[in-house]
Amino acid sequence: MEIDEKVEPNYATVLVAETSPGDALAIRRMLGVFGLKTIVLVDSAERAIAFLGRESCDLVLTEYRLKDSNGVRLIESIRHSHPDTPVIMVSGINDERLIAAAIHAGAADFIPKDARLQADLFRAIGTALTPKPTTHVPTVEEIVAEHAPDAVQRANFDANWLNDPTTEGTHVEAFERSSLLAGAFGSEQWAAIVDAFADYIRSCADPLESTARTREDALLHAFIDHGLGPQEILRAYRGAVHELMIDPIFAGLNPRISLSAVLARILCRWGQDYQWQLWLQLNEPAA
Repeated sequence: MEIDEKVEPNYATVLVAETSPGDALAIRRMLGVFGLKTIVLVDSAERAIAFLGRESCDLVLTEYRLKDSNGVRLIESIRHSHPDTPVIMVSGINDERLIAAAIHAGAADFIPKDARLQADLFRAIGTALTPKPTTHVPTVEEIVAEHAPDAVQRANFDANWLNDPTTEGTHVEAFERSSLLAGAFGSEQWAAIVDAFADYIRSCADPLESTARTREDALLHAFIDHGLGPQEILRAYRGAVHELMIDPIFAGLNPRISLSAVLARILCRWGQDYQWQLWLQLNEPAA
C-alpha cells in the first residue's frame, strides 16, 4: 500500500497507548489514511485497561514507555483479560530484546518508529484485522494422549519419586514448616501457593475442565511475584501432590496427563518467564 493511498472506511475501533503527543497525533493521522474511523488515544496502561473494560475494541497499538507502566506489561494484561484483542507494539526502541519480550508477551507484531513506519503499520494492521479461520488448538493433554502415551508413562515411572509424598523428608510437617526467602511470607501464603498448584493439577487431569491455561498463568505469576525458584516450586509441587493423594475425589480419577509432565511444563515456562522479568526490571523506564 502506498503512503497516500486511500482505502474504504474501516469502522474497527483502535486504541493507541502513546505518551508522546507528537507521536500520538502522527499515528492517528496514519490510521486515518488507512481508513479507520474510531481511534482512541490514551497515555497510560491504566487508562487503556479502563477503556477495554467498558468498550469493545478491535486492535490495540502501544509504545513501550508508558506513564505508569510499560507496553510489555500492558500486552500481558490484555492477553489475560481480552485474549481475542490483537496488540501491536509500535516503539522508538528498536532493540532485539524488546522485540522478543513483546512477542513473548503475546504481541501480534512489533513495528519500529523508523522511515518505514506507515507502510509497516498498514501491513500489520491489515493482518491483525483480517478475520482468522477458527481452528481447534490441541491442548497439552490431547497431544500427550494422542502422540506420546508410552513415553509419558516411562517418564512418569522414572520420576515417580517426585509424586510420592511418603518419601523421606517430604512429610506434611515439612511443608508446613517451609520458610522461603528468609521468611518472606508465612504459612498461610505458602498454603495458598500449594492449593493453587493442586487446583491447577486437578484442572489438567479433568477432561471437562476448561480453565487449565488460566490457572497455569496465575500459578506462574505467583511464582514470579514471590521470587520462587526451582527448589521452592518443587516443594510446592510435592505439597500439592500430597493434597491430591489424600483427596478422595481426585484419587478416583485416571489423569490423562502424568504429574511429572505437569511439573516439567511448569518449570519450563517458569524459566522462560523469569528471564523476561529480569530483562524488564533492568530496562524499566525512569519514573
